[in-house]
Amino acid sequence: MTNSPAALALAEPVFSDKETLALAGFLAGYSGLTRQAYALDLRQFTAWCHTRHLRMFAVRRAEIELFARELENAGRARATITRRLSTIAGLYR
Repeated sequence: MTNSPAALALAEPVFSDKETLALAGFLAGYSGLTRQAYALDLRQFTAWCHTRHLRMFAVRRAEIELFARELENAGRARATITRRLSTIAGLYR
């Protein structure tokens, strides 16, 4: 058995300070189950953006539409997709 020093990997933060503030500010306006549902919607959307190397404030409508089509292809219910899009629209408003 050999001892080797642990390597540290530096990672870029997932969100900029402005993005973090925008997400927190949006969610602060809600409580309870609504806040939980909106937080889930935003986690899924921001994870989708992250895997495509899209910054939150650089996303265009066409990319949001692509997100919706991927939800449809994954078999999500129309009501779920509509709520997610409504949450995203509310964030960008």
